[in-house]
Order: sequence, then structure tokens, then C-alpha cells
Amino acid sequence: MVGLLFQREVLPTLIIANPAGYKIELTKDYPVRESWMGIYFKDKKIGFSNTIVSHDIDKGIAGYRINEMAVLRFSMLGEQQLVRIRGSSFFNEDYRLKNFSYKLVSGGHKLDISGYSEGENLNITVDPGTGRKGKIIEI
Repeated sequence: MVGLLFQREVLPTLIIANPAGYKIELTKDYPVRESWMGIYFKDKKIGFSNTIVSHDIDKGIAGYRINEMAVLRFSMLGEQQLVRIRGSSFFNEDYRLKNFSYKLVSGGHKLDISGYSEGENLNITVDPGTGRKGKIIEI
């Protein structure tokens, strides 16, 4: 799930300088936008998500903050699973990703993914609970 969230929220900014999807959501016309959605599997509700888009200033840079949260409850291998995802991304006014931080908690497992852009690089840190690992990706 974190991979899908990362793919949806972070990767488009690596591939496309100004993703059209964000231009629709990130607008100065509305100071704050909030949406709630149900998450379904085979017509059964297994969770929900909440997204809040707002204007923000991060380290002196004006832009947009996207705060997201999702909760999923489903059965896997006969056991009930509860998965919580919480994260935040900051984009400048040119829709370029500046930083992000996401956390997934499921049972006793935790996964933290964070990063920031610096020049033409995206610095990513992943911590699955057994130690932090960093990676730099050229944008």
C-alpha cells in the first residue's frame, strides 16, 4: 500500500515537471480543500481515506501542503489486519515536490519513508524499523 501511495503521490513529480493532476487540486482559488473517500474491495468497504490540501510556507517557500491519511481493515490469511497510512507532501508554487514524509503501521510493523528535493536530486530515506537507508535519485 505504501508503494502504491508513493507511486501515486511522489513518482508523478519525478517523471513530469508539472503533473496536470496536481494543478487541478493545488489552486489558490481555495485556501483549504478536504476530501473523504471510502476504500472498497469486491463491493465491501474496507477503509477510508482523508486528504487535505492547503496553502503553506515551508522553510520560507510558499506552496501547497497535502496531508493524507488512510485506514484499512481487511482479512488476510484468516487474520484481521489493520493498516494505517499517514503522510504529508509539500510542493512549491510551480508544483515541484520539495519534501514528503509517509508512515505505514500494520500490526507490529512500521515503515517510514521521507525525502526532500535538492537541486536535481531527490534524497529519500526509508526506515522499515530495522535501520534507516538512504538513496539519492536524480530527477
